[in-house]
Amino acid sequence: MDIACMRGNLNLKDTFLSKFIFINTFFLLFTSSIMSDETQPLSLEELMNMTISTANKAPVAIKDIPASVTIVTREEIERYGYITFVDIIRDIPGMYLLDNTERLLLGTRGVTGGGIEFLVNGIPQHPSLQKVLTATDINKFNIPVESIDRIEVIRGPMSIMYGNNAFQGVINIITNDAGSQGSMASVSIGTEGISRQFARYAIEDDEYRIVVNAGRYTTDGLSGNYADMLSIGQLSRLYPTSDTKIDGRVPKEEKSLDLSASYGDLELNVRHNIMHYGVYATIPGIDDANYLDLETTQASLTYSTQLDPNWNFKVLGIYSQEKYDFPEFNIFSPEFSANQYQTSKRQEFETTLAYANNNLKTIFGYRYRYINDVENDVNFFLSDVMIQGRLDKLMPYKTHELFTQINYKFNDNLAVEAGVRYSKIPDAFEFERYNKVYNILNSTSVATDSSDKVSGRLALMYQINEHHSLRTLIGNAVQYRDKITVDAPEKIKSFELQHIVNYPDIQLQSSFFYNTINDIAQREIILNDDGSTYSRLINNSKWKTVGIELIGSLEFNKHWRGSGSLVYQNSQDTKYDIPVGYSPDLIFKIKTDYLDGPMRYSLNLNYIDEMEAGYTIHYENGISTVERIGNKVDDYLLIGANIRYVPDPNFYVNLKADNLFDETYHYPANEVATMENGLIGMGRVIMLTVGYKF
Repeated sequence: MDIACMRGNLNLKDTFLSKFIFINTFFLLFTSSIMSDETQPLSLEELMNMTISTANKAPVAIKDIPASVTIVTREEIERYGYITFVDIIRDIPGMYLLDNTERLLLGTRGVTGGGIEFLVNGIPQHPSLQKVLTATDINKFNIPVESIDRIEVIRGPMSIMYGNNAFQGVINIITNDAGSQGSMASVSIGTEGISRQFARYAIEDDEYRIVVNAGRYTTDGLSGNYADMLSIGQLSRLYPTSDTKIDGRVPKEEKSLDLSASYGDLELNVRHNIMHYGVYATIPGIDDANYLDLETTQASLTYSTQLDPNWNFKVLGIYSQEKYDFPEFNIFSPEFSANQYQTSKRQEFETTLAYANNNLKTIFGYRYRYINDVENDVNFFLSDVMIQGRLDKLMPYKTHELFTQINYKFNDNLAVEAGVRYSKIPDAFEFERYNKVYNILNSTSVATDSSDKVSGRLALMYQINEHHSLRTLIGNAVQYRDKITVDAPEKIKSFELQHIVNYPDIQLQSSFFYNTINDIAQREIILNDDGSTYSRLINNSKWKTVGIELIGSLEFNKHWRGSGSLVYQNSQDTKYDIPVGYSPDLIFKIKTDYLDGPMRYSLNLNYIDEMEAGYTIHYENGISTVERIGNKVDDYLLIGANIRYVPDPNFYVNLKADNLFDETYHYPANEVATMENGLIGMGRVIMLTVGYKF
């Protein structure tokens, strides 16, 4: 079930502007202090020369990857004292999140929701986006911060390596680097009912490695008046005994356990996540209803061997399953309730053969995926009498995929990378729907299009000199939606041009990107001649995004560091000539920190421009008009600060404040929620953490 997120009517632009100017002034003074420092600066070349496997499924130096790459190291995570994995995502250039209590939607480059492949230790996580299902993928964010050794983010089309749904990029969370921080334990307590416990065991030698991470996180959730989120009309229709505040209605508990073990050429990864949290389901929750349980289990076994100095062979097997249980949620009134239960399972096999020498890097791969036990059981009751009930089952299906990518270096200045992926998908997705009220079983199918089976990518890299390089890339992909009635997938084409400046004390990356997406699903409401209406999903909208991305990093000495990013993007629905919903024009971020003996002080800010809500298409007398499903939400600026005290290498104390100025901000509405003015965001959070590394 999709629960909405909405916005508030508070006009905070003047407040944001003053703080924005203050922080920018601070940052300019900060960088001036760095530049005037006579201490020998640290070089950023080590970062550019770091090898990662996320982009090519084989080790490649970051400087040789033709894409926009961001690396978040363990050291950086500690410097800024992030409370949750979500907080880290908020600080990644160009990315932002939309919360609607049930799910988190990740946005980047003009598009929100889907399109980003989540990996943990290089293993794709359970695919939540399936026909029939409406399950959320929020469990992918259930990763304790203390377990993260490194995060690798690739923005841009990555479908060649990871399949057609990775058209916006890949996020790889590394949790099994035993040498990153070793064994440790920590406890945290904070405002908003925050409590956090974590333990890690890590050991390795030349032959084996074992890393176990276990964490628990709880919070009371959001606080605020419904009067700030709902319109006057919506407030007047609430049940008389409904809550007036969201306080305590959307708490959250997260539990996570992961094991990674390797011996010789074998590696085992096991993850188990559980979430129990409150959801705003159409109206304020009544009594103890509107609580959702998610449980995800995943196991993988990898065999990787170096056949000779140039050839590497790898085999990967994955099993995963997910359960979504919404035992009771209220709709409209206490007498009207519902429940929902969803499941899905995946079995996956992948093998790759990679070759690398000084000039040529290539990989050949095959992936087999089997999806089964996909069910969606939803029931509606009026005074405990079932008025509607159905069980949807997606018939098991298989996919076979072949992919290859070649990177060839002509000389020290010019290189090319090209790849293609062929996906053999079913001719149709077949499913059954059982109507429980009328005891009727129907079978149907949704056809697929043969033109959706091929994805391609081409990139050129030109090294102008030792400090400047140019990269350009184009790619395409598709993304199948969860809606049964939508047959064609979304189709994306992406173009990007980059200029990289790399000096020992500064890195600058400027990118121009242009994306087009066809066959976007939109809801159409049709008015009949008799005055009745009905709605349906149509998928013939077209979107276009044009943007620039500027990212800079500074390391002028061992005490001061700074980085910043600015993304300007414009996303338009070219069919209806209106701005796309959930897409801010401007995203601006700055991070700085200062080291003084055992003390480290850091500051980070995150500015997100105003956003429109989504929209529906109203069709009457042959004329289509567009109507927003909620009001535009204001821009907002969130500021975080952190103080870290490390008296010795093993012990630390961390004091973190998020949303330091306690700004009120809202997320724009989606088509299901009733919050026309938007769901309120999290207020100021202060958390104290004590940890010990063994």
